[in-house]
Amino acid sequence: MVVAYLFWPRNRLAELDRLDLALDQQIRSGEPGSAAELTAGYLRLARLVEVALRSQQAALVRRQRWRQRLLIWETLLHHALELERHRSLEQSGLRSPLLAAAMADEQQRVHKALQSMQLCREACR
Repeated sequence: MVVAYLFWPRNRLAELDRLDLALDQQIRSGEPGSAAELTAGYLRLARLVEVALRSQQAALVRRQRWRQRLLIWETLLHHALELERHRSLEQSGLRSPLLAAAMADEQQRVHKALQSMQLCREACR
């Protein structure tokens, strides 16, 4: 328990929300080359949730559905990274109907996952 306090930010739940929204903005911006930042942000969020679930605020963290949000983030991150990979292929000069279809599919999956995340956030309020 003492270790959790040492590595956990003072305003615990606000840090989770801040990181969650920062990742959301990164995904929505679609900036190329942000794969490392997205992955690092997700890993930090996952670590903070695990620490929170071992703290005195575990019940509140469960009520705010942070485990469910992590699963959505995992899916969202996968599709965002795939979309970035497809975009880099297109920028390198590769053009094909299959690539265009794959990009459209990944974009739709990212959009749906963002909608799911928003619904999850709203359900927690």
